[in-house]
Amino acid sequence: MDRGRAGGLRDDDGNTGLHARAPHASARLERLLTLEEVAALLRVHEKTVRRWLRCRRIPCVRIGSRVRFDQRDILRWITARKEG
Repeated sequence: MDRGRAGGLRDDDGNTGLHARAPHASARLERLLTLEEVAALLRVHEKTVRRWLRCRRIPCVRIGSRVRFDQRDILRWITARKEG
């Protein structure tokens, strides 16, 4: 990123201002999953994931009133529960 003519940020694609993206920011956001996606990934019912959330048993990201899940956190959470 560099400074554009007006002094605003400019990304590698030439976007400025609000359209300029921080490096790797979109890659980070692409890893956020919905509750439905996590339930499908884990092959459990959505109510089970909601119960885990309520009991604070599963890692999540709260964005306002919405709940999302970082894919890397979920994969680490699964790995930590492996047996054998």
